[in-house]
Amino acid sequence: MVIILGIVLVVVVLFGTAFALVLLMDQNNGTQMVANGDYIRYSVTYYGNSDPVQGYVNMSVSNVKLSGYDITIEYTGFDIPTETKHFNGIGVLATLDGLGDTQTDNPTHQISTVYGEKSVDVYYKFQNNEGWTSFAGANPLVQYRMDVSGYGYSIQFLLDSTNIEEVQTGNAV
Repeated sequence: MVIILGIVLVVVVLFGTAFALVLLMDQNNGTQMVANGDYIRYSVTYYGNSDPVQGYVNMSVSNVKLSGYDITIEYTGFDIPTETKHFNGIGVLATLDGLGDTQTDNPTHQISTVYGEKSVDVYYKFQNNEGWTSFAGANPLVQYRMDVSGYGYSIQFLLDSTNIEEVQTGNAV
């Protein structure tokens, strides 16, 4: 179980970073895309040798300023402590850089989400017998789903809820 949580933690930190980078200031007009109290939540399911383990990762925004904001990452169903990270404005293109050498599978695909059908690009990474697949919308740049798999396990992250209107309504088919 410790290995499971370690894997989930690594995935969540990457996922949390990707989420945080989507919450950047709009470089064109200097306004924030998010406000204090905004959140996004992903359901997480781990499949391994035993019954599936389910939980949630909730990321909430606070301390929003033009120079950056804080993201508090809370885990439900996993024995991982809550953490808060501060993010400064970095380019939106950095969102998927946390996955390393990714490749985009074109053309754009459609997936079903809790907010309807979404148009997404699919990003892949394979390293050290692990595979990562991310389904990310382009406007706004947000991950609606991520699948991670390795020897004897797989983990799926699905967007579960958010109060950020751009994430709910963006990337509609």
